[in-house]
Amino acid sequence: QTPNGTQTFMFHPSLSVVLYSTNIASPSRSIVTPTQGPTKSSPKELELIKIEVTLDLEFKPGYANKESNEYKTLEKNLTVSLERVYENVEGFIRIEIIAFREGSVICDFIVVMRSDSGVEPYQLKETLQEKIEKSK
Repeated sequence: QTPNGTQTFMFHPSLSVVLYSTNIASPSRSIVTPTQGPTKSSPKELELIKIEVTLDLEFKPGYANKESNEYKTLEKNLTVSLERVYENVEGFIRIEIIAFREGSVICDFIVVMRSDSGVEPYQLKETLQEKIEKSK
């Protein structure tokens, strides 16, 4: 934790949170059409790629409650870290955390991509695994 009480999520073994690359589940994919319609800056369709990853972090009951401070802090910090992992991937738009579950801490999240990006779900998994391996 930092002096102001927030947790730092960098992929480095000396910090309190490390992702286990062996527990990254196979991603799933779906295509959706945004409800607000396309604009020049937004695509007609978005690709949602769901990924599950296990964090080296002790589960707290607050992680199961989206309204708790623990959930919101973990969600914010992990979102920032995952955005850094994918920011240079063609077609990347954003990360959406779905939930945290017990089992250390299992995080289900969605990588939102442009549907025309040409990036396959396995490539996003590999990108995350490579980032983890480089940080060891």
